[in-house]
Amino acid sequence: MTFDDFASRVAGWLTGSGHRSSLVLSSRVRLARNLAEVQFTNRASDFDKQQIVDCVVDAAAVSPCSDMAFFDTASQDELQRQLLVERHLISPALAREGGPRGVLVDETETASVMVNEEDHLRLQVIL
Repeated sequence: MTFDDFASRVAGWLTGSGHRSSLVLSSRVRLARNLAEVQFTNRASDFDKQQIVDCVVDAAAVSPCSDMAFFDTASQDELQRQLLVERHLISPALAREGGPRGVLVDETETASVMVNEEDHLRLQVIL
């Protein structure tokens, strides 16, 4: 999925049908983790942060997360990052921070993994 594909559609969990489809109720579950033997993001160099991004993207590619798209928020413009914030896929902190960082997003936008936010990994699922 490219960012243009992502931006041009409505999140899967928002597309409902039925009698009360105008109402959306959601819950979000988050899990924050850090990688072993790696500097925390607030102390890591850009080189270290890039290694974290590469490690996470490589691991996702050979896991059940292989269908998730990775968006490199460091190379996106402010409007693109704001769209990710508005869809609750990244935090405002990740949108404004510098250095290597990004987010893995599943096709339905119900799961995302922020990389190099306050923690190395911040997983969230919208139910």
